[in-house]
Order: sequence, then structure tokens, then C-alpha cells
Amino acid sequence: MITVVAGPCGAGKTTWILQELAQAPTAAVYVTPGTGTVPIDATRVATRFPQVEIFHHQPETELLRHLADGVPAYFEMGFQLETDMPLLEALPHRRIALVGEEHQDAGWQLWADQVIRGNQSTLDVKSAQLWRAPLSGQVFDPPSLDTFWQELTQGAYGEVHRAKGIFELADGQAFHLDFVNSLPGSAYTELNLPRWVQGRPNRFSGIEVVGQGLDEGAIAATPQRLLFIRLPPRRSSGYPERLYPPGGRMNIAVLSCIHSNLEALEAVLREIDQQPVDRIYCLGDLVGYGPYPNEVVARIRELDIPTCQGCWDEDIVDGLNACDCSYPSLLAETRGHLAHEWTNREVTPETRAYLAALPLTLQQDNLCFVHGSPHSQHEYLLPDTSAFIALERVLTTGADTLFCGHTHVPYVRHLENSHLTLKAVHPATQPPSHSPTPLSSLKRIINAGSVGEPRHGRPNATYVIYNTDTQQAELREVEYDYAKTCAAILEKGLPAIFAWRLSQGLEYAEKADDPTHVCER
Repeated sequence: MITVVAGPCGAGKTTWILQELAQAPTAAVYVTPGTGTVPIDATRVATRFPQVEIFHHQPETELLRHLADGVPAYFEMGFQLETDMPLLEALPHRRIALVGEEHQDAGWQLWADQVIRGNQSTLDVKSAQLWRAPLSGQVFDPPSLDTFWQELTQGAYGEVHRAKGIFELADGQAFHLDFVNSLPGSAYTELNLPRWVQGRPNRFSGIEVVGQGLDEGAIAATPQRLLFIRLPPRRSSGYPERLYPPGGRMNIAVLSCIHSNLEALEAVLREIDQQPVDRIYCLGDLVGYGPYPNEVVARIRELDIPTCQGCWDEDIVDGLNACDCSYPSLLAETRGHLAHEWTNREVTPETRAYLAALPLTLQQDNLCFVHGSPHSQHEYLLPDTSAFIALERVLTTGADTLFCGHTHVPYVRHLENSHLTLKAVHPATQPPSHSPTPLSSLKRIINAGSVGEPRHGRPNATYVIYNTDTQQAELREVEYDYAKTCAAILEKGLPAIFAWRLSQGLEYAEKADDPTHVCER
């Protein structure tokens, strides 16, 4: 038996079919034509009844083969009274209309073999807007999703009569959200799906909204802003004092120098989400030069990424009070001041307070994370920095591996077979002695380069993946649409040269003649 179910928007067609399927034999067919790439109802039915064959965009020949077997089949139609399907004309079927009380005299009665009381609906079909969007691969944190859903259903984006969607949450759950304006509140139902806890979920999720006067652009943009990169589940309500157990083996990703380049940051986060990464660290310089300082800070905060304070982060908090030698030319000084003044005006009090609270260093077991060096956020540790200075900087941290940024050029430097010469002062009866003392273990400096301001000759963002077990570091490059950031730089009124240098992978600002010099503040 083929049953065709139709009715106004939100009348309860899918719910009625689910009730019928619960009483049907094991085999059944469910067809929902016209939903394209956003089969919300089909996914809901499939998760509730895995044995049901689902059709929403398959060839008719395949559907006919299933119908020929005589199993119960349910066709769920749209709400615009467009209920005719050439496929059904030659097949025996019954027509069920679910309508609310106010629709008792509507055209559904003329079409239907049987009318069933459904939910009320006040939607004017002639002026209705139907908006759908796939969200597959996107993950949301529950508080933000709840806020968006409340705003959506309470009129922030227009008059919504019906809204439904399938959303993936950060803990791996998938939920069906359902709103009908004639019913109280919304229904939140967890779907019978395995939790997807590694990387982005490779299964359907999406949203559908029906209403009048909808701001479709604003609706579409909001879920994008809520986009969440899943991290491993926390062991408690907050990160423990130690971010992973002593001796724990893990892969970490290290970012640095994002410089208000949201496009680059999102591209790197997307790639990290596809890698076997257990934890992310950031070495600072979240702001400066680029067009989106508040958005970058909000993204880092949203993901709870441990971050140390960079030189730009410090300058925005404390002001530009470095000595004149920071600028090798008046042109460089002018551009630097323009960028600082613009960023200083742009950042919100919340962003400024977050930057002010960032620590200068982060320490985890035998790893240390800094922006420039352990001495200062403004000091450059270059690949050719004196071996003695480089070794001293690592030793002062008590770590074996020092992660830094600031230079915007990634590298890995091993300080192998190094020696320190110690001078021991003895009592006057014994002459002073000098003894070379070998290091007990290999020391290394790993520079993560720059996410948002590359200086290695290409515009690609760079970051590092480090394995704490093998102690291997992988320098990675990520291509992204840097033209979007360049356009935003020009639109925001920042110096045009910044956009050109970004597109070339060159420096935004010239360095001082002596890059190892640390300005007195």
C-alpha cells in the first residue's frame, strides 16, 4: 500500500508517518521528494527506523523496484498543495491530509481521501519563504546553538512559522530541533546515531526555515559564526592544571602570529581538525596589521586554546612605548603607528582585557611556549642566532624544547653536542678552574612561523605539529583565500602595502637593523 501524506507547514506529517512506521512490518519505504541536499525528515526517519528504505533524490527506477515488492510506502509531500507526482498516477495509493482546524474548508479536503486533524498553521502559503541549507561537517557548542535557535524562533530574522534542523554538537551527539509557531517551545531530540568524536562528522546535518520576511543572509551567516572546531572531550568541567598527564603521549599543534587574519586562522583550524591532533597551543600576536582583531580573539577564546602574550598583544594593552630603534625608517614607523592606532580603536574592552591577562610563557612538562623568547616578547630567535644565546634561552626555561614565533619564518633547530663552560670559584687555597659540562639531553628550538603574516616567500599560513613521544616536528603550510583578507585590509582603511605584502608572503613591516636587540620599555 502506498500512502501519500500532505498538509500545511508544520501540521505533523513526519510525526504521523513515524507513528505508522512503528506499527508497520520490518520492511517499508519512505519517500520525501523535493528536499534536495537537505533531507532533514528523511534523516530523522532513517535514524529512528534503520530498516526503512529512504528515497529523496534517487532515480525513479530504483524506487519503482522497491514499490513492486509490495512493502508499505509513505510519500511525504510539501505544503504548497503541489501534491501530484507522475510516478503515482499509475499506481494505486491513498491520500492523507493533515490539516489544522482553520484549514477544514481548504483545498486539502478536495484532494484527500482522508483528513486527519493536525497542528494549527497561520502561514500564508502564497507569501511564504522556504529557506534550506546543508550544515554537514559543522559542529556547534550547545550554548551558542541554543541562543541562535531562540533568536531564530522568536523573530530576530523575520517571522518564522516553522523551523527544523539536524545539528552536530561538540560532544559528538546529533540533535533534531523542531519548532512550530502554533505549539509551545521547541522539541530537542537526540538522534539514534553513534557519537562522532574525532574530526568533523561525515554525515548529513542541515536546517530548514519557513516564514515571511525572512532575512536569509543573516540566518545563513549566524551558523557560520557559531562554527566550532571539535577538541578531545574534557576530563572535567574545566581543563585540569596539567593539560595532559606527565609522560602522556600526544600530538600538539602550535600556532603563532595570527595578526587579525581570520581567514587564515579558520583555514588552519580546518586542517588541524583533519589531523591526529590532541591539543592546540598559540604563541600570541593575535592582533595587529590585519582586519579582524576581535574576531580572531573570540575564536581563540571560543576554542579555549592556551595562548601566551605576543608583542602586539602587549603593545595594544600597554601602548607603543618601545625605543626608536624598533623602526629602521620613518616609513616603517608611520605604517606601524597607523596599524597600532587602527587596532587600538577597533578592539573592544573585552578583547583588551583578554590580551592583558595572557601569560608570557606556557610550560608543559619538558615543553615551553613563548612568543619571542623567554626574555621578551620582542626578542627574535633566528636560525642563525648564536648557539650559546640560543642554548641559554632554552636552559632558562628548564625545558628541552622551546616553541617560539615572532620571526614569522618557521624552522626547527637542534642544539646538539653543545657544551657550557663553567667557572668554579674555590677558596683562596685553590686556583679557579674551568670545566666543560656536556648537556645531558638534546635541546631544540621550534619556530611555528605565522598563521596570518607569513614571511617565508609564500602567502600560505604555517604552523607546527609536534609528537611528544617521537619528538618529531612537522612544519606545515596551509593555502587559504588570502585575497579575502587583502580586500578586507583595503576596506578597513589599513595601509594598502599590507595587502600587497601579504599576497607576496613578505614582511608587513621592516625589522630593525639588529633583530636580536630588545627595546627598553
